[in-house]
Amino acid sequence: MRKEYLTVAVANIIVFIFGALLVINPSMGMTDVNFMFFVIMIFYGLVNYILYLITRKKDDYEYLFVSLVSIVVGTAGSVFNSENSAMVLSLSLMSWVAMMAIIKLIKIDYYHDRNNPLWFLRTITFVLFLIVGTLICVNLFYNIKIQSIMLGFLLISIAILDVFDPVVGIVMYLHQEKLEKEALKKEILKEMQAKKKKSIKLEKTDANKSTKKNSTKSKAKENKAN
Repeated sequence: MRKEYLTVAVANIIVFIFGALLVINPSMGMTDVNFMFFVIMIFYGLVNYILYLITRKKDDYEYLFVSLVSIVVGTAGSVFNSENSAMVLSLSLMSWVAMMAIIKLIKIDYYHDRNNPLWFLRTITFVLFLIVGTLICVNLFYNIKIQSIMLGFLLISIAILDVFDPVVGIVMYLHQEKLEKEALKKEILKEMQAKKKKSIKLEKTDANKSTKKNSTKSKAKENKAN
């Protein structure tokens, strides 16, 4: 479990770095915004597919769904290109945000059904994701550099929101591990105390038997003397 959380944290750091590069170096030499969006979605899809392969769990397909949605939306945005590239980009991103919202709701329900406290954190990050995604979708009607910066901010925001999950997960895991160790120590201490009490009881019993035996011998000697 700890390895899984660390893997997710590393993946989010990589996404954050890619987003920062888009902000620092807008468009990264690309002239077609829809192709740039395609590259971003393919990158994000591949990162999530790798995460799915590494952290595969029964009944949890979040990373696989995110990977498929990112690749499909990125490809569609690149294929259905038109003169109004800003509109295509905005609609493509809006579609991606909507499908991501459904996936995140499924994950919230997954956590809630298993009484995992992370469902509450996921609900908060879900709402923030919708707000950030919507604001960026309606602010893409500028030149490619501004669009690149906005998409970079989107990746940075996603990375920051998603990194809370593994960080809190690791803290919970370490806390649970600490509680288990303390419980084990208490159990061992109880067993040691029980053994010590038993040993003392046996010593007392042996001492009583020895006293009785000595008393019997002394009485026998007295009887013989008489």
